[in-house]
Amino acid sequence: MEVQMVSRAAFAVLGIEGRGPADRGPEWVPPLWEAARARIGEVQHLITGGSWGLMSAVDEPFARWGAEGKYLAGFEVAWTTEAPDGWTLWRVP
Repeated sequence: MEVQMVSRAAFAVLGIEGRGPADRGPEWVPPLWEAARARIGEVQHLITGGSWGLMSAVDEPFARWGAEGKYLAGFEVAWTTEAPDGWTLWRVP
């Protein structure tokens, strides 16, 4: 998989969040995407852009993973979106 680093204006992503060991990401990240795709019908009306996979350190928002990390598999939405039950909203500065 090719990783792309991009710069852009602030945006929001609504998705399914997980947390796990950095060295075992291939075990716990793909199921987040499976869940997000399976439940997209719940939030389709909120989606305004593409899909995003966001990574964050556990203790510092958007810092690189240490031994453990957080990941959000989701879809771009309006900045003012409220997360429905079972979904997590990350606002990317």
